[in-house]
Amino acid sequence: MNEKKVQASLKAIAKNLLVECEEGVKRCDEIEMEWIKEEKGLQDEEKREVKEVSEWLRMIREIWKGEEIIARSISEGQDDR
Repeated sequence: MNEKKVQASLKAIAKNLLVECEEGVKRCDEIEMEWIKEEKGLQDEEKREVKEVSEWLRMIREIWKGEEIIARSISEGQDDR
């Protein structure tokens, strides 16, 4: 019985994390699209800065995606025993 409670808690935590990850990925995509639109009117130096920050944003997005995979696996893959 205790194991079922632990499994249920783990699933609940993973489902909440999954929602956060999906929102994080979505927000990264939104920010990147905003920067792409704004980049057109910038000077070369500013464009380089935006490109560098975009690289960091892509890394953050990949971290969110990795966490999303783990959370999905736990929330959907755990069997009740």
